[in-house]
Amino acid sequence: GARANIDSSKLGFESYKVLLNLKQTNSPSEKEFINYLGSSKKVWDVIHCLGNWNLEVNVDVKNSMEFHEFIMGLKNKFPEIIQSYESIQLFTNYKYNFFPMGNLLLKEK
Repeated sequence: GARANIDSSKLGFESYKVLLNLKQTNSPSEKEFINYLGSSKKVWDVIHCLGNWNLEVNVDVKNSMEFHEFIMGLKNKFPEIIQSYESIQLFTNYKYNFFPMGNLLLKEK
């Protein structure tokens, strides 16, 4: 598949990564929580994780106050789901190349 890699800072947005530890996994309320995240215009990616965190959520907001309101909204709407979270502000949007030899291989044919 392919995905656009947009530098949202050039559009005036701040990017954050929210690492969530959930109390209940594989429950109907977790599905409702993920559907809620998926329907938010602020959220552009939700990733299920293995390891210390259950979910990684990428968010674009106008400023830190809007991010705070987003987090407080999650905590108030889903108190039975969220055990803990950490947030990280992203300052650089790195481009990943998952197939670095692709150009060379395509030129050989």
